[in-house]
Amino acid sequence: MRFATQVLLRTLLFTLIAGVALADTAPNSQPPTIRFKKFVITDDPTYTGMEVTRGIMPADWNLKGGVVWDLRNGRPAQFRIHFSDPQDVAAFDVYPNHFFYWSVQAQQAASIPPDYRYMGSIVQRPPNDQFDALAQVVIARDRPELANAEVVDQTKLPDVAQAAFNNWPKMPGVMYNVAAGRVTFEYQLNNQTVDEEFFLTYKQSINQRLGIMNWSVENVSSLRGQKGSLDQLNMIRAVMAHSCEPNLAWYAKITQFIQMRQQATLAALADQEQRRQIFTNMTSDINDQEKQDFQQHMDDLDRQSDAQADYMRQVSPWKTSDGSEVKLPTQYGHAWEGADGQIIMNNDPLYNPASDPNNTPTQWTPMEQAGQ
Repeated sequence: MRFATQVLLRTLLFTLIAGVALADTAPNSQPPTIRFKKFVITDDPTYTGMEVTRGIMPADWNLKGGVVWDLRNGRPAQFRIHFSDPQDVAAFDVYPNHFFYWSVQAQQAASIPPDYRYMGSIVQRPPNDQFDALAQVVIARDRPELANAEVVDQTKLPDVAQAAFNNWPKMPGVMYNVAAGRVTFEYQLNNQTVDEEFFLTYKQSINQRLGIMNWSVENVSSLRGQKGSLDQLNMIRAVMAHSCEPNLAWYAKITQFIQMRQQATLAALADQEQRRQIFTNMTSDINDQEKQDFQQHMDDLDRQSDAQADYMRQVSPWKTSDGSEVKLPTQYGHAWEGADGQIIMNNDPLYNPASDPNNTPTQWTPMEQAGQ
């Protein structure tokens, strides 16, 4: 349970294998100057109000959404986030993980109410494969407007599935299955043809002795851009993925919440004052072993991401003014950090961001690549 709620934005961005071109960038080209800005995702103040994660994104992009709470679920805090360019054509989307339950008794039942839950998981018959899982779960619940969109490609991702399988803690007497896939849709948006690629992992854990199955659709993300442009933004996706810094204290608190909720009723937790009192009594303390386990988990995710996309050659670490590191595109040889948190990259050694009228008036500091 320790990492059950750690549905990291970083993990989901790792699944974005290809990219989307910036709207004004021609194929096989790159803008002479690229700009990033910091983003911070904060939890609902009704719950913790804490910082959840932070990172960098293209300076002219927008961010909508954040942590979505549903107290009916066993893992009640999930991500639903939409990053997009100013025209909302190029976009990255991160979707909630969905957890389900199925059993011999459920199969024999005459009918099951929609969204009926057993121990926090939705009781629903499992799909045939990862592609059915996308249609029956993600599209039906999170993107119903794509129900009739044309599917132009379906690809199994066995390396991604194997990495997820290896990273999944196992219990004796339980059979585990993992499948992963990429599905590409084509449709009309704002009077232009766009492609949107979805990535997902479909998991099953089966206890044949008890006749029960827990299944889930996890690490779901999508990327969208003008038709034929998806390969252009792999660099941007890599920068965003590596920049995410999850707040360990928030994840510790969510884990405590799940543990404490087992001692309370869902009806009581539905009351805002009851909820507030539980969070007030919780702490963000975490011991050294939990920190070590968390770091091991993040290292596992890094290894899993390498199986998902070979983008390590497209980003390299640079030093920031606060002593930390951020990974930026290798296509650019010079970087500057503004006092307002923006980062600019350019290949011109004589470029002066302070004299560029396109930049926000602020103090700019040259950045150095880590290891130099």
